[in-house]
Amino acid sequence: AESNRFFLHEHPGSATSWKMPEMLKLMRDLQIEKTIAHMCRYGMNSSDESGGGRVKKPTGFFTNSHFLADQLKKKCVGGHRHIQRVGGRARACQVYPEKLCQVYFYMFQNNWIHLHQPNHILLYFWRSL
Repeated sequence: AESNRFFLHEHPGSATSWKMPEMLKLMRDLQIEKTIAHMCRYGMNSSDESGGGRVKKPTGFFTNSHFLADQLKKKCVGGHRHIQRVGGRARACQVYPEKLCQVYFYMFQNNWIHLHQPNHILLYFWRSL
């Protein structure tokens, strides 16, 4: 952020790390708020004994790109069944849905084009395993 680069931090929306003093200080210092998105809006699917459905998985994002943040706060609008992440289904939900990857690529590409500065983008994903 100090080098005028964009960053993106992603972690489950309910993770306790969002409340750590270091994270709160970082968000306060950079004047950035966490946004929450529901992964069903980005095509996260799974199945259970009743068949297929979407996975809601509220996910938190922290970025200094307002352009990207606006795209990463889509909430579930209903109209589909949600699959619970239990019984071994949580592991498959660690993989980013293709639509979310497309949003990342599109938004960072457009930020780069908008700024006309190569090497201006630093993309950082931290995934808990």
